Amino acid sequence: WLALNGLEYGGSDAPLAFAWARRANLSPRDQVVLRALAGKDYPAPAGLPLNLAGLEEAVFVNDDRPELWTRLGTFLARYGSFLGLPDGSARAEGALLQALRYDPDRLAALERLVEVRGRLGDRAGLRWAARRFLAIDSTSELAPFVRWRLALADGDQTTRGRLVASLDNWNGVSLHQLIWTTQLEGLPPEDALAASEALIRRSTGPGERRDKLITRHDLLANVGRPAEAAAAVRRIREIDSSWTGWRRYALGDALFWDGEAGSLTEALDLAGRDFARTAGDSTSRARR
Repeated sequence: WLALNGLEYGGSDAPLAFAWARRANLSPRDQVVLRALAGKDYPAPAGLPLNLAGLEEAVFVNDDRPELWTRLGTFLARYGSFLGLPDGSARAEGALLQALRYDPDRLAALERLVEVRGRLGDRAGLRWAARRFLAIDSTSELAPFVRWRLALADGDQTTRGRLVASLDNWNGVSLHQLIWTTQLEGLPPEDALAASEALIRRSTGPGERRDKLITRHDLLANVGRPAEAAAAVRRIREIDSSWTGWRRYALGDALFWDGEAGSLTEALDLAGRDFARTAGDSTSRARR
């Protein structure tokens, strides 16, 4: 429970490490669960295929645990396409429905079901999951996102417009979920772009501002706006002239997103100089 909730709600590895160090004290069923969460060679990463196999084994051994079905459904929703699973979203929906069979009020399963059913094009099912979610907890961190997605499904432009106008009042969890869902479902990008700007406005310090601009860059690249994506990277360079990560983005944009030739040329030129300097330093040290 400690490891599962640490991953699901806190994003911290500390509970997982704590549980792993005491795994000999767990029941056989719970040892299967821990291996599913940590991988059999923790702390070495297991990789997506082994993660999926571990979660499937965990729900087979612990069929009556809704938190595990929710985690399996969430994993399939997030990574099914990366694993090349043509039925990843359908399998995610099945796992989430199993979670709700054992715990009808499980918010995490309902919110993920909103996302999955949007991808499956099941508007009626999306509406049911969204309304059920809001009936249980209308003040959840994800409630703004769920209201927005419901307004889209209903074609309620008035509510959608009101929600978008209040993006500066949203919490970061819902803003990020709106941006993520827009890309996964191929939704019109205007609301997500507005959400990315809201994240940038609230950022404090150059590091956080850089992270939010990278989020905007990725969104712009994925919706087919390479020139604007490059502009987001330039904004980061203006904020932090010492940031060298822009070179990787220039290369990736040029290879995959029809990026700017000028940025690519500059990045390659600087990389060449770095390589020559490093090689020269190595030769000099060898001579000494």
